Amino acid sequence: MNKEHLLRAIIILLSVLLIAGSFKFSSGAGLMLPVTVSFFCFLIFIVFEAYLRIQHNIDRLKIQLGGSTVENVKSASGKNTINGILKKTYYFLMPPETLPMEIFLSLKRKLTKGRLPDFIIIGAVKAGTSSLWKNLKQHPDIQMASKFLNRPGKNEIERRKEVNFFTFDYRWYRGKTWYASMFDDNEKLQGEASPKYFHSQICHQRMHETVPGAKLILLLRDPVKRAFSEFNHMVERKKLYGGEKIPTENFSEFLDMAFCRGDEKAFALIKRGFYIDQIESLLKYYPRNQLLVLISEQMNQNPQEAYDRVFDFLQVKKITIRHIKGVNSRSYREPLSIDDGKRLKEIYATYNERLFAYLGYKIKEWEKI
Repeated sequence: MNKEHLLRAIIILLSVLLIAGSFKFSSGAGLMLPVTVSFFCFLIFIVFEAYLRIQHNIDRLKIQLGGSTVENVKSASGKNTINGILKKTYYFLMPPETLPMEIFLSLKRKLTKGRLPDFIIIGAVKAGTSSLWKNLKQHPDIQMASKFLNRPGKNEIERRKEVNFFTFDYRWYRGKTWYASMFDDNEKLQGEASPKYFHSQICHQRMHETVPGAKLILLLRDPVKRAFSEFNHMVERKKLYGGEKIPTENFSEFLDMAFCRGDEKAFALIKRGFYIDQIESLLKYYPRNQLLVLISEQMNQNPQEAYDRVFDFLQVKKITIRHIKGVNSRSYREPLSIDDGKRLKEIYATYNERLFAYLGYKIKEWEKI
């Protein structure tokens, strides 16, 4: 029995004893005492839950805005703080995944051994990670978090792809054992794909704490097109990341929000295209030889060459991959305007030059708007 089950059993036992005791001492006085005790217990629980949810949302917002610094990243991981201890206890007691299929998979995870992943596809968001994740599963020696289920969704990507252990507190505080239980302990290489990891320094530190030897695969797309793609994704979902409704469905107005009105959430979307800043953050925790950088446009032009690089990096045999392109792609309501494209291209120019210097070559596929 793990900690999660033990704590659940203790709570159930204490609840039964409390209710039984309240009935015993209230004999002849009706149900007033049991009802009062139950009400106050419930009230305390609600206040406790509200507090943790507020803290959780604050942490998520920091991650989404990329607002963490080197100084506060260590405390943000939360393991040695009072908030961290409270959160960890809470998430052991009240795991958010309670759907029947998750319960089934949870039982399966407890009955079978797991292990930490050998590699992670870390990003970038809207850069083709869903296609890479799905296509790598064709390899007989690779397995992608086979015991993970996110929630009911429209497709396999929403249900099975992104573990996001390092992104969301409600998963991080369930601990390394829970994360390891997402993967099979067999002879195959174990991997997962959660593209939000790349864009957060908090995730970089948490990853290094947990899987310092893991190999990291990074897929980069023209930042102009990546930003437009993510914007359209938000329009389709009718919200910004963080649960708030997007204030405009016009991309030009959205760029004004980011650059002229100081809207942090809008600028966070643009900032995710400052790839070299995020690579430099990542390299504070991982050596360069543990990071493989692929270019989305080049993968689409010559997919087998890209997969061969992945197989060499992971040290598995090369096989022919039936490349499925655009696994999670969507059509746009209107194309990217020339003016908006030029505006973003100017913003990204300096960052792209630094990226090219790091890679040792220019990415010609990014020259056109």
